[in-house]
Amino acid sequence: MTSQNSSLDEPALAPVEIDSPEASGELNQLTTQVAKGAGIAFIGYGVRIVAGFCLNTLLARILGAGAYGLYALGLSVIFVIRPISSLGLNRGVVRLGSVYRGEGNSSHVKGVILSSLGISLVSGIFFSAVLFSLAGIISEGLFDKPGLTRVLQIFAWILPFYILVGIATAVAQSFRRIDYEQIVTVCQVLLNLGLVGLAFLLGYRLSGATYGLLMAGVLGSGVAFYFLWKTFPEIGSGLQPAFETRRLLSISLPVAFVGIAYLLLNYVDRVMLGYFREATDVGIYNAAAFFAAQMSLFLNAIIPIFSPIVADLHNKRKFPEIERLYKTVTRWILIATLPLFLLFLFFPTHIMGIFGAEYEAGSVALTLLSVAFLIGAGTGPGGQTLHMTGKEYVDVLNNVVLIVVNVLLNLWLIPPYGILGAAIATTVGLVLLNIARFLEVYKLYKMIPYELLVLKPIGAAMIAGLVTLTVQHLAPIPFYFQMCLMMAVYGFSVLGFGFEAGDKLLLSNLMGRIARIRSEGKPC
Repeated sequence: MTSQNSSLDEPALAPVEIDSPEASGELNQLTTQVAKGAGIAFIGYGVRIVAGFCLNTLLARILGAGAYGLYALGLSVIFVIRPISSLGLNRGVVRLGSVYRGEGNSSHVKGVILSSLGISLVSGIFFSAVLFSLAGIISEGLFDKPGLTRVLQIFAWILPFYILVGIATAVAQSFRRIDYEQIVTVCQVLLNLGLVGLAFLLGYRLSGATYGLLMAGVLGSGVAFYFLWKTFPEIGSGLQPAFETRRLLSISLPVAFVGIAYLLLNYVDRVMLGYFREATDVGIYNAAAFFAAQMSLFLNAIIPIFSPIVADLHNKRKFPEIERLYKTVTRWILIATLPLFLLFLFFPTHIMGIFGAEYEAGSVALTLLSVAFLIGAGTGPGGQTLHMTGKEYVDVLNNVVLIVVNVLLNLWLIPPYGILGAAIATTVGLVLLNIARFLEVYKLYKMIPYELLVLKPIGAAMIAGLVTLTVQHLAPIPFYFQMCLMMAVYGFSVLGFGFEAGDKLLLSNLMGRIARIRSEGKPC
């Protein structure tokens, strides 16, 4: 093992100032990489959001709140089990794969990939069989909803395919091939939308929705493995792999717990709501949570390219570069997230009404959850910074504490307040988690994700909000005109405050990517 490899788990060094042309040039190069990757990922996530919105609207309107609640509850169970069965190997692949790729060590890269695929396949099949066997007990004994049994049995077999897709996209991330990663994930959601839509046209309802998701997982895994081979052709060559399974698991397992905990924070509300209340309440709450989660669009778009770069920089002890990227991407995330927050703050009833009149009961929950996701965006990729710099155990402790807090809050608040209680519990849990990560990154590395430039998007959002309030009180016009006016005021305010060089680079990459897609007409 080289000294570089061993440095992966060493404590952080104190940052040093960037004062050389070489260091400044490298920072510009890294910013360019992040901007290019974020531009690609932003478009990919945009397509997925549109497809996801169409899918959820279709499900909500065709199935009704009750059957949609069963679908959402079954999916929540899968999302809670998935990080357990994946053992955190996707994060381990990103971190170790990025380090070994940076060192030019293809044998170790191949060993990491093959180990992850083999272990995750066995684990996924095992957990699928367990969930299939226990579906009746979970549905009737825990939730008292017999109709959930068949949903869980079908969803159970999605697990191995989802896990393998996760490994394949993690390989693409470690090689900074965000285009491949996004193609795989976009294809999967488009397949899901197409297959569910076809099932509905053929007259199937809940069974069509569940089988559509299963078939999308199967076909999506085939697409994923094609791009895995394109990313790393040596996977099928005679290159001798170098296995470090123990090291891979030592990194992955703590991250697996973090993933489990984070998904519990996001999905335990739906599970416990299903336990205490009717499936209709789960359906309404799931619609609110779906809308609020879209505020993570740009944060999720940044993470695939931010993570491997930070892992590589940490392995090379380049802390000033990490700090600079940390600040830059946080500002980008905030600029992109604030418009959605304004929409959910001022027009929650209209947004929820898109799914149907019965879903408007979740408008207050949407506003509360949007506050949680805004704080998550505003504190930047702190969790990823901890994971990619060898401090995943710190985030494990965060999540242990907050799982307990979240479960207790749900137990306390859901029985008397239902949907509102679940929203309050989840909001408190997510806010505490992101504040803890923010403080820990500062404590460990003396880094904060802010600079004075961050006041620009905040000021633009305040101006847009004040204009909207004024219009609502003085000039009652249709809400869609109000929404357009608010977005226009925010956009012009951001432009008025001015863009930085890095912001222009990001925008240029984004617009260039959109122009190429339009001119080439690239299919999935």
